[in-house]
Amino acid sequence: MQPKRIRIGVLLAGMFHLAAGCTIFPEAPNQPVRSYLFTPDFAADKWPSCASPLGVLVVGLPDEQGGTNTTGIAYLLRPHEIRHYAYNQWAESPARLLMPLMIHAAEKTNCWSTVAHAAAAVRDDFRLDSEILQWQQEFFSNPSRVRLSFRAQLVRARNGK
Repeated sequence: MQPKRIRIGVLLAGMFHLAAGCTIFPEAPNQPVRSYLFTPDFAADKWPSCASPLGVLVVGLPDEQGGTNTTGIAYLLRPHEIRHYAYNQWAESPARLLMPLMIHAAEKTNCWSTVAHAAAAVRDDFRLDSEILQWQQEFFSNPSRVRLSFRAQLVRARNGK
């Protein structure tokens, strides 16, 4: 007799909990997810110029480290505790957002006869390898700050230096 009463009590408690959860605690509002691009204004920047083009530059897709290989926009309220915004995201991964900007910036220098994406089938004279180490918004101070750590290496194709 005792186990039957316990089961009924547990069942009633569970049903009450479910009913209370449906009526007392409403769900979070359905907000649309917003996607963001990275679109700096290159027109205002001053660009160096080379006397003669150095050859063909092939720009590789940046490697992604430190939690940057996602479309989530990362932020930190405390050091070493990465969170992502619930309703805001990048339109693509940070590497895919930076790639066209890197190509455009290299073209603006006029130091290269051709600037191409690594997926293009072209013979390169130079290769630009890069890596995103960190890309996050930090709320440790007011106003908040964005930390972007980036590593790039220009490699001469004929000797690998």
